[in-house]
Amino acid sequence: MNTKQTSAPESPALERLHVLLGWWFPSGHEVAEELDQRLLTTRAFVTDCHAAIQESARRLRETILAANERIARELAKVVISRQPVDLMAVQGEIGKAVFEAAAANAEAWNEFWRTVCECTARSAQAPERRTATAAKAAKETPAAARRQPAETGEAHAVA
Repeated sequence: MNTKQTSAPESPALERLHVLLGWWFPSGHEVAEELDQRLLTTRAFVTDCHAAIQESARRLRETILAANERIARELAKVVISRQPVDLMAVQGEIGKAVFEAAAANAEAWNEFWRTVCECTARSAQAPERRTATAAKAAKETPAAARRQPAETGEAHAVA
């Protein structure tokens, strides 16, 4: 009985592994520069996505707080209302506030996903274009602006 196992070089799993390892560990004389470029591109992608998340969270928070204030004002009107018509008007305003807040939240999520798609498209650009863009961005970005938001206490700008 022969227990020797051989792996075919055309195995799809092995091919995927070679592609993955080739991306992270390129071979050649410009290995360090290419790997640095890939890491810079990945960092730019993560930074852009982080800024998009912060902006979306800010918009969602503002929308919810505005809707809560509006609903609270309308509920205060319920207490002083004496006519059924007034109660129906207040109910209508509360419903309107809820639907407008839901629409604003949907728009905020839509804008967030559009931003993430743009970040993904930028990070998937051809390596030549990424190299030029990243070199330009690295020269223009001061060290303080590259700090994480937790270090500075504020959101950093995305160019």
